[in-house]
Parts: sequence; C-alpha cells; structure tokens
Amino acid sequence: MNITKKYQDIAKNCNVGGNLWEIGTIAKTQSGRLMLDCGIIKAFIKVPHSVNYKCGLASDYTKEREIKDNDYATASELIAKEIYEQFGFMTASYFLKKVDKMYVLASPNFLKGMCQYNTYLEILNQKRLKQTSSSEEENNSQSQYRSLVFVKNKITDAVKNKEKYLTFMTEECYDKYMSYMLIALLTFSNDEHPGNVIFCKQPTSEKYEDIFIYDKESTVFNFLLAKNMMFKDIKDCLLYRSQRGSHIVLCYETENYHTKKTVLKYLIDEGMLKEQYIEIIKKYANLSFDSIKQDIYMKRDFLIKESQLDCYKIGEQLAEELAQYS
Repeated sequence: MNITKKYQDIAKNCNVGGNLWEIGTIAKTQSGRLMLDCGIIKAFIKVPHSVNYKCGLASDYTKEREIKDNDYATASELIAKEIYEQFGFMTASYFLKKVDKMYVLASPNFLKGMCQYNTYLEILNQKRLKQTSSSEEENNSQSQYRSLVFVKNKITDAVKNKEKYLTFMTEECYDKYMSYMLIALLTFSNDEHPGNVIFCKQPTSEKYEDIFIYDKESTVFNFLLAKNMMFKDIKDCLLYRSQRGSHIVLCYETENYHTKKTVLKYLIDEGMLKEQYIEIIKKYANLSFDSIKQDIYMKRDFLIKESQLDCYKIGEQLAEELAQYS
C-alpha cells in the first residue's frame, strides 16, 4: 500500500467519538504551539490568516477586516484541500470551531507513526549538518546544491536541475512536487517556502516518495478582499504587479503572474515542461469551483463567498490559456 492510500484510509476511518473540539483538551507542544490533546490523537491548532496579516502588513485593519481575513483564509484552506485531493495528494484534515466571530482550525497529525516525514527546510538543515564533516570540495558542491535547489520552490530550478532533486526523492515524488508547484501557482498561493512543504517516505526507503499538503490558508487576493478592494483592481494586481511570496516560477518579489505565464509558455515551447505536467494544467482548467463551493458547504456548513471564488477563477482562466497554448 502506498503512503497516500495508507494516509487516506487512516484519515477516513479515524473514529474519535465526536468532534475533536468536544473531546479534546487544549495544551502546548514543547515548542510552544497550541494543540488539541485527544488522547491518542494530537491536533495542531491555528487561527487562519493571510501571510500579509501575519507579517504585520495589516496596520490599517479594523476588527471587521481581521474577521474577513480569517474567513477568507479558512476558506482557502478548505478549497486547497478539495483541489489537491482531486489531484491525488495527501492533505491535512481540519476540524472547525468559531471563537469570537473567527474560525479556529484543529488539524490531527495522522502522519506520525505512519511514515517518516520532514519539511523541505528540515531536509535543507540535514544537508547543512552533513557539510560540517565534508571536505572543502564537497562543501563547495553542497553549497551549489543548496543554491540550485533549496532557496525557493521554483519550477524553473526543478526543470533545469532535476538530477539534483532525484538525489533525495524518487521520480514519482519529483513529478508530484512539480504538480504541487503548478497548482500552488494557479491558486495564487503566497506563503510557499521550504517550511511549508512536507516530504514523506517509508521508514525503509532511502528517498522521499510522496508529498503532504498543509498550511494553504494564504493567497495573494485574500488580503486584498479583506481590504474591500474592487475585483478589477485585484485582477490587475494579480496579473501585473509583483507579489511578495509568490515566487513559484522564477524568484521571490519581482515577478507578477503575467511573467509567470510567459515563462511557462517558454518552458512549453522549449519542450522543458513534460506532457504530464501540461495535463495537470489542463485538468486544473476543467475544475468546477462551483462544485467545490457546494461540496464544502455540504460537508462543513461553510459558505465560500462568490467574490473569493471569482478570484480563484482567474487562475482557472490562466490554466485554460496555457492549456490552449500547449
């Protein structure tokens, strides 16, 4: 049984005898993070917000905007879960609770004891530790390795330096990593960094075999929606202004989504983007966000706002253009 199927079975068949919030006790991890202790099951707790809000860029936020930001961020977490599951990914499970008009999420750690897992950042740190006992030549090689692979989650790096990635992940995991980045781009995710990517493997495996998706609460447009920006201005901002944290194609702060589209077209023209990745784009172009909205409402009694859904549909249109171009 592969890791994804095993995880899905555990998450689906988990019987805690009720809502986690009703049976759990709030505690703290050794690192100080809040968690919900339900005995065998431990769940991490967070109040979803856009990365802009969390980084202190919301100095003009009123309480009303803070509540809106939380609502949009919670919706993004749930929407991302639905999308990534349609593409065969493991995703975090969420239990919702509303406190003082804001949503709080509890997320059980079903990975623990099931497989070995590390964030991309932890893998980087492991590489650095190995350097301390290496020769100068090996140190230089590792330094170059980090500069090519670990600085950001970048499609261009992954395409051009595939052999570097295959030193620590399988071919199947690499394909999934490419798919993950394409979907993150099309959903306008803007909190993509090595600490927000988890690689998984069987305890007996030398290389990582799968990817776990979590912490997808932040998009470029959530912060703008909470500030009541008009849709046409949000669309202009997405396509033609550089976006902090949305570095998935090239770099960190200097590319907008028009640039991303141009670079992806170049990769397609040059035959550098494999057909199976183009198929991911085509599948994304055919997603039904209205169905996703309905599914979330039926499962969780949580209503996605149309204004937010319209922003996701910009990514759908971007995928349609790329799919036709290919």
